[in-house]
Amino acid sequence: MPSPFLFQSQVNDMGGTSNRVLQTDNPRDRKKRNDKEYRARCREDQKRQQEELEKLAVENARMKDENESLVKERVTVLSPKLESAAIEINQLRSESQSLKRNSDNQRILVHALTEKLDSQNKLRSLHDEVARLRQNVPQDPRMQEKKKLMEELLRLENENRLQELQNQAYCMMIQNDGDPRGDEADQALPAGLL
Repeated sequence: MPSPFLFQSQVNDMGGTSNRVLQTDNPRDRKKRNDKEYRARCREDQKRQQEELEKLAVENARMKDENESLVKERVTVLSPKLESAAIEINQLRSESQSLKRNSDNQRILVHALTEKLDSQNKLRSLHDEVARLRQNVPQDPRMQEKKKLMEELLRLENENRLQELQNQAYCMMIQNDGDPRGDEADQALPAGLL
């Protein structure tokens, strides 16, 4: 007959084995003890899970309150900022469009003035050439008349060129939604082109 107490090796928490636990040879007592230990572990696990669940519920409620306060803060703080930013963006957009129109008008003006300057330089060179030719030509009445006609022709060509530049500038302004007779046009074009 076997001995009522046997040593059974058991694995402890540290990973080693312990031979100190006595084992009765009654399997029913061993099963009861094992079941009791299992139920105790289950109760401990359930208690630990319940405590963790309560902690998480408290944390969740705190975070929900914080989220609600942040949403309220966003509405009260950010909405006016967004509205003022939208107003400022619209103002900047209209200012940008106005500056672009002014820039286009200035570009037209610079182009017209450059053309006028070029034509004046050409006129000066022609006048210089006429003066040089006068010195070389003997005084003949027909030559004097031809000279007057040439000067008149040069004057009319210059006048025609200025009229073309004015028309071109007015057409460009009309294309850019400018009013050639309005205040902006009077300010943009110098007196020599009007």
